[in-house]
Amino acid sequence: MQKRKQKMNVTAANPEAAVVNLQNDSMNAKAGSVNILKATAGDYDNVTALLSSEHLPVEDIDKTLSHFFVAKEDAAIMAVIGLEVYGTAGLLRSIVTGTAHRNKGIASMLILELINYAKQKGIQEVFLLTETAETFFAKKGFIRIRRDEVPIAIKKSSEFSHLCPSSAILMKKEIV
Repeated sequence: MQKRKQKMNVTAANPEAAVVNLQNDSMNAKAGSVNILKATAGDYDNVTALLSSEHLPVEDIDKTLSHFFVAKEDAAIMAVIGLEVYGTAGLLRSIVTGTAHRNKGIASMLILELINYAKQKGIQEVFLLTETAETFFAKKGFIRIRRDEVPIAIKKSSEFSHLCPSSAILMKKEIV
């Protein structure tokens, strides 16, 4: 069975949103559209439900979701990504795509949106902790680093200090 290629067209609807049209090349028909949007406080329950469904920590997430983005199809949240800001450093927080929406490039689009947002905020490096997705993040330009290479503010974050296990892999991406 031959895999069908998907073409992703991205257009910026405004500075805080991007519309992603997933198009199947072999059929040349629109498969659907995904809106990448800045999350709002009204998204909180759906965001935490999606994160919890994948056993990701939610107890310390700010209810305003001030540095979070969601991928929506119609009104349904399909994926989410967050950032914690610590001066010129950021901690990528909780990226997840709902099971039915995986392998469509949505997580990649969320990472791109988050990196662009971080750049606008003057963040120079983004860190993350992962137990399962080192290869995925390496393809996005993140490199594995030692725990002693992390700024003190990141080390003091709840995710770094006690929510993620010490066995989690630490990665970093320079923002240029």
